[in-house]
Amino acid sequence: MSRLPLLRSGHRSYLDANCSHCHRPGGPACQSEWDARIETPLGASLILGGSVVDTLGVPGPRIVVPKDLEHWVMYRRLSTATESYRMPPLAKNFVDSDAVNTLAAWIGVLTGLPEVSLASPATGRLYQSPAKIVLTARAQTTNGSIAKVEFYAGDQKLGEATESPYQLTWNVASAGSHELRALATDSLGVTGSSPTATISVLDATSGGGLLGDYFDEINLTGKKFTRLDPMVNFDWWNGSPAPEIGPDAFSVRWIGNITPKYTETYPFIATVDDGFRLYVSNRLIVDKWIDQAPTIHRGTIGLQAG
Repeated sequence: MSRLPLLRSGHRSYLDANCSHCHRPGGPACQSEWDARIETPLGASLILGGSVVDTLGVPGPRIVVPKDLEHWVMYRRLSTATESYRMPPLAKNFVDSDAVNTLAAWIGVLTGLPEVSLASPATGRLYQSPAKIVLTARAQTTNGSIAKVEFYAGDQKLGEATESPYQLTWNVASAGSHELRALATDSLGVTGSSPTATISVLDATSGGGLLGDYFDEINLTGKKFTRLDPMVNFDWWNGSPAPEIGPDAFSVRWIGNITPKYTETYPFIATVDDGFRLYVSNRLIVDKWIDQAPTIHRGTIGLQAG
């Protein structure tokens, strides 16, 4: 069992050294889904408030509960050498009291994760490449102050800001869809994550069409690829859009621009088989996300010319 310095980020080093061999994505014999790796932001690790499988008789159990040792299952496991539920489970024959006390002191000063949200861009926003996109985040914490806000597109870190307003300009040269989020870390080293905002960038030189994100699940998850479709007019029947996507259990999200010639009410008409939603100017005008035979659906919306 490792004895590591437990000052500042040392509590995460201790958990990484002693727990991450099991507690990681795809790890062996995990009884819960939290991630002990030090490189995983605390807000994404499920350490704070994460659910457990074996309650050990703890009422209202969680992996870690700020300021609350009674409901903290990790504390119960770290504080014993009993074989049935000691942590780490192998080669532990004594309780590392220094580690337990330092982890308890760390949890004792926490009041929760920093709160962070993306103020811009809004999810669903559409750009034409090359695009200069300004990302702005709001962040606050009760654990001292915000030390930094990091901006991500998927798993790629775009940059960070250390002072309010937390802002970053991102130059995007290629077309595609991007899932953006912000991570805020406070002065105690605790990190919280914002909800994801999905934006799309169209290639201005490719002509007309809609940018399609193709998913291998029916709930717009498991994205496989993005492509520009000149026209949305498909009949996949029992097949699929591409070999890497399974038949009859997929979904597609198309995003694009329209330019109204007149200021008036416009109809939008689609024939669909199974689920369908239509948004225009971020307004839901058709909502038929259901199993159905080929059906014609119609929605209307008032638009301004130009």
